[in-house]
Amino acid sequence: WCAYSFTVIKISAKPAEEFANHFDSLYVVCFYTTRSLALVRAFRTAGKPVCDVQHGLVGPSHPAYFNKRFWGRQSRFQPTEFLVWNTTSQLFLTNSTGCPAFVRDFDDSRYVSPVVSRTKRIRPHILVTLQWSSELPVELITFVLSATWVNWVLRLHPRDPVPPSRRLDCIALSRAEHVQIELPSAPLILSLRTCDLHITESSSVVIEASAAKIRSLFWDTSTTGLFLDEIGTGLAECIPIEKLSKRILELLRDDYDGSDSW
Repeated sequence: WCAYSFTVIKISAKPAEEFANHFDSLYVVCFYTTRSLALVRAFRTAGKPVCDVQHGLVGPSHPAYFNKRFWGRQSRFQPTEFLVWNTTSQLFLTNSTGCPAFVRDFDDSRYVSPVVSRTKRIRPHILVTLQWSSELPVELITFVLSATWVNWVLRLHPRDPVPPSRRLDCIALSRAEHVQIELPSAPLILSLRTCDLHITESSSVVIEASAAKIRSLFWDTSTTGLFLDEIGTGLAECIPIEKLSKRILELLRDDYDGSDSW
């Protein structure tokens, strides 16, 4: 919903004040962008709540959220609350901004319709989130090409300066009928809603997937500390790339009809 709303607002010529007059509250992703700040200020001026929805990792390395000078005084450019996906983000934002942060998950029917039952599908769906300026390992590309019994969705990173037409992994996989290349402008929740497993090098989508009760496998051991909440709940696992395909088979083998032929 937030992604669609942002797209509509971005191309609209209406001033932010008109939206503030029409709506009771504002849910915004990345409140600190130029376009978002205009909306935040308009809604705060109108005395209406503004909720910043977590996108990616938030922590001491993020200048918008860890900024004592900005959060040390009241401002109409600040959101009034935060919607986050794990307790680590909740604790950090509460302490660094002084604003309340609420942990919600995608089980709430207001955010997403029920996940499609896996038992009603013949083929598993796996979402692979790509990292910018970092291509998929050859081992994974080879496995994706051979695993034609899986519907694969490769989601591009929004900040990747290299278009998919020039990424060697996308070039190698885009010709396969069982592989779909997904642009980052597509709402992430729609991909998570129908996937059974999420694969990544180190994407923060691990957090959103966990909120949707989707298991993630990632292979960058240096980022393990970023996903302690998700690992603790059993919804994230760091797997060496050479063992990744075996682990995928272990997780999916018992869930689908005809799996004996895999």
